[in-house]
Amino acid sequence: MKNVKVVLLVLSILVCIISASAITINVPGNQPSIQEGINVAVDGDTVLVQPGTYVENINYNGKNVTVSSLFITTADTSYISTTIIDGGGSGSVITFSSGEDSTTSLIGFTIQNGFAVTDGGGIYCNSSSPRLEYLVVKNNTCSNGRGGGISCLNSSILLKKSQIIYNNSIYSGAGGLNCVNSSDIIKKVLIAHNNAVYGGGVYCGFDIDELHPSFESVTIVNNNADTEAGGVYCYDSSPSLVNTIISDNNGNYGIYVNGTGDPTIEYSDFFNNDTGNYYGCNLGTGCIETNPLFVDPSNGDYHLTGNSPCIDAGDPNSPYDPDGTIADMGVFYYDQLSEIQDIEIPIGEFNLSNYPNPFNPTTTISFSIPDVGKVDLLIYNIKGQKIKTLAHHEFALGSHSIIWNGDDEVGKSVSSGIYYYKLNVNGETESVKKCLLLK
Repeated sequence: MKNVKVVLLVLSILVCIISASAITINVPGNQPSIQEGINVAVDGDTVLVQPGTYVENINYNGKNVTVSSLFITTADTSYISTTIIDGGGSGSVITFSSGEDSTTSLIGFTIQNGFAVTDGGGIYCNSSSPRLEYLVVKNNTCSNGRGGGISCLNSSILLKKSQIIYNNSIYSGAGGLNCVNSSDIIKKVLIAHNNAVYGGGVYCGFDIDELHPSFESVTIVNNNADTEAGGVYCYDSSPSLVNTIISDNNGNYGIYVNGTGDPTIEYSDFFNNDTGNYYGCNLGTGCIETNPLFVDPSNGDYHLTGNSPCIDAGDPNSPYDPDGTIADMGVFYYDQLSEIQDIEIPIGEFNLSNYPNPFNPTTTISFSIPDVGKVDLLIYNIKGQKIKTLAHHEFALGSHSIIWNGDDEVGKSVSSGIYYYKLNVNGETESVKKCLLLK
């Protein structure tokens, strides 16, 4: 028993020492530059960067540390645009090439004006696995190699909630993002307005040892390639794409597959890509070829409008959007709770309502009519398609209620999301309300 107590005491001391060793290094408060902050850091430390423009070419040099703007402490997204790392046209802005692992992070910056002779004008990653989150990567370039914005070689990065936009370019492949023999995970990322000879938006190549990049809820739009694949070029690569929009890319196909590549493409939208939407591959389950209906694409606003076919069109097995509905396609989900208002038609005293709301699995819809009348109570989905008739007969004057079990006309349960219920009396629409089914 005594030995056990000694071991527990030693473990407790070690935990305290390890916890105490992780410190925050403020830039420029404690160190004058981000690189000097990394240089003095040890694994587990955080380099916290104040707003400003830092003209540096940064190398993590094997340090498994977090480098972040004040965004990490406040969740204020304005720090992303006001905390800038500028490569000054001399080398990659950020380099991971010394085996940095998944505890390494870069969070909340604008990465700009990098110029690499080979790969990765903005961010160069080789044989490393950093987390890259909440970044704007813009105006970076390479004179050769691949990856004007970001280049990943033999790596496994996690790139989330970022924008690779604004004229990243290269004189060969991968204007925006380069993935070579990498199992990169790209989630909630916008890849737009990048230029290359091939693979204007993305280049995926040379998968080995079952390493395949995956793209989930990504929008790849308005990129340009001089030869093949304005959107995504795959050479001997088999990426997976789900809940993704590839639209309006210029340069021979939205996705172009060469060699032995065999991408898995599901629940994605391909629209208006130059020459054709896809070449050398097949679209899988849930894919569409329809205008995604962005809010203002000419001014770079790639949010979805309320009547976009991409709303609730993603993989039903994906995590739900924050509004509790099925995943939308693309980087920006359409907030059905805040953007869609009740449609009220104030004619008469019909008191149309439902309870509970939100509901699961049933809700009771109540209404009143001032006289005997023929009543139709109808359920519609967000796209205006009628899915259920709850009532279609004559009712006496007064108050009535009908239970909806969250099913369609054939009794099949419908998916989570917003639904409209409409009351028609004697052939006239009297009121329309909305309800939310959450499963």
